[in-house]
Amino acid sequence: MAKLYTDDDIKLLKDLYEKKVKPDEIAKIMDRTKRSIISKASSLGLKQRDVTYSDEEINYIIDNYDTKNILEIAQDLGRGDNYHNICRKAREMGLTDKSRKKIRHKNRPKPKKKGRYIDGVFTYRKYDSLEDSKKARIQGLIKWHKENEHPRGMLGKTHTKEYRKELSRRLKSFWEDENSYFNSEEHRRKASERMSKTMNERVKKGKNIYSRARGGTREDLGFYVRSRWEANVARYLIFLEKNKEIYKWEYEPDTFWFHNIKRGTRSYTPDFKIWETKESEPYYWEVKGYMDQKSKTRMKRMAKYYPDVRIDLIMKDEYKEISKWKKMIDNWETDKY
Repeated sequence: MAKLYTDDDIKLLKDLYEKKVKPDEIAKIMDRTKRSIISKASSLGLKQRDVTYSDEEINYIIDNYDTKNILEIAQDLGRGDNYHNICRKAREMGLTDKSRKKIRHKNRPKPKKKGRYIDGVFTYRKYDSLEDSKKARIQGLIKWHKENEHPRGMLGKTHTKEYRKELSRRLKSFWEDENSYFNSEEHRRKASERMSKTMNERVKKGKNIYSRARGGTREDLGFYVRSRWEANVARYLIFLEKNKEIYKWEYEPDTFWFHNIKRGTRSYTPDFKIWETKESEPYYWEVKGYMDQKSKTRMKRMAKYYPDVRIDLIMKDEYKEISKWKKMIDNWETDKY
């Protein structure tokens, strides 16, 4: 709610205006906004500048209007940078000519760079595409860091092992806490939205949509896999089959459908199907670097719709155990985990 002006406020305002105190300073003194001070002064008829012009000033405006700009005329007449009244006076005298050449004063800001049309759209963008703008920004940052020290003094420094262990411990405790934000519905939803957006962008650009990269057909396997981990697990199964540890295995042979689900995750295809013996019931291996929300949903729906199907998750710890055999397995692809 706006503060009302008391009689004492009005008296103070008049005194300050008479002393030629600037409105922004008056605003600080009276604890009000500059707009409020100017509005109240205008309603009271208070003015700090003389807007009347002598005959000599009028003649000076007429004689110099075509060769000087408004700001220069105002300064020559001792009216400071208050060129707005000069502009009004020139308009009253019929001197305003929009086609006349304007002389930019040295203290005035340079005119804004002209825009242009890109793909039929008018824009002030410096670069033709957002991709070009991003590349230029990255190159600018690289150049800046080569010529300047790190802003926080961290150039060439890394976290200690003790700090990394402590950070790992804290993150694990967050995930284990059921009341943590990491396990909240909001965090899961946002993470799922980010993941979906990232995956869609990768698909549009023809990139591998899996985070462990290196998706493609391996010559030694003869079929397409989505990551190094899947390729190495397949080689491990070949090793087990050769050594009669398992009977046989297949890659993504079966798809399980969730027929009552109309939206979202409606099916699931496990990575590997394994038979330990010729007579035994097969089970599945699913290779996962981490469990995102979509993967958790698949597992929950598999447990609900196919409770008798066994699925073993090959995650970080399981993959480490498999990796112990890598010296005995041909074409093993090294990977940091």
